[in-house]
Amino acid sequence: MKSCSTGTFLSNTSFTHHFDPQSVAIISRGQFSAHFTFSASGETYFAKCKKKGQDTFEKEANGLKYLRNQSEFLIPEVKEVVKNSAFSGIIMEYIHTDSFTPKVSEFFGQFLAGLHLCKSSSFGWHEDNFIGDLPQVNNPSVHWVEFFVNFRIEPLFNKAAELGLLNPTDFRIWTRLQSRLMGLFPREKPSLIHGDLWSGNALCSHGQPALIDPACYFGFREMDLAMMHLFGGFDKIVFDAYNDRYPLEKDWKERIDLCNIYPLLVHLILFGRPYYPALIGAMKKYL
Repeated sequence: MKSCSTGTFLSNTSFTHHFDPQSVAIISRGQFSAHFTFSASGETYFAKCKKKGQDTFEKEANGLKYLRNQSEFLIPEVKEVVKNSAFSGIIMEYIHTDSFTPKVSEFFGQFLAGLHLCKSSSFGWHEDNFIGDLPQVNNPSVHWVEFFVNFRIEPLFNKAAELGLLNPTDFRIWTRLQSRLMGLFPREKPSLIHGDLWSGNALCSHGQPALIDPACYFGFREMDLAMMHLFGGFDKIVFDAYNDRYPLEKDWKERIDLCNIYPLLVHLILFGRPYYPALIGAMKKYL
């Protein structure tokens, strides 16, 4: 199956009569999807399109709109979500990117703390969404451990097993760890989190920190902080500024690998066996 044609996609949007075909610039193109910029009526936009499938773009748009209303971050404005029988896609404001400065890193930490200070009475979200292309179930739960087990780890453990990526021994390790989780996580009220906070989704634009590609839900706030450590790319200034506004538990770094079991499972499923050793090592650490 070929990926979405940018010209065909744009010709089926509200930009049909306004976009300049010569302005289309491909950022990335995979087997099934394309990311690109284009100009229309003197403005630059960012778009993603793919052959018809799961409604990932509709959920992404909902997350972006929610963050625009609830956070201090610069969040791209969604212009259009497209769904038809052939393809789906999203068009949004283009975010010009700069290099992070120490001041922007400080703002990033402060703004992330502010995001996490948005609270809810339950863990979860008003709708299911996606992390990458993987469904993310967000049924409400009063307790974080219940939510973490039932709607984060176990669905992906089962999916990975179906793909032949995990074996019965791995399940036994998870079962042992599961019995210890209540004593490992502190009790905190649910925080609004980005949900997929690696450095590629954290931008600087004209001196302002920006966020893209959310997988939002109300969760345990250390999930965002842990993922920021998983692949690196965030200055110590970010975490210091965060802690100044919303102090963390003194032992929070001891839970980084615990929280990262979820994104490691995501990457195992999406990208395969290279993530297996890190996943198993993270689980064994807490036995």
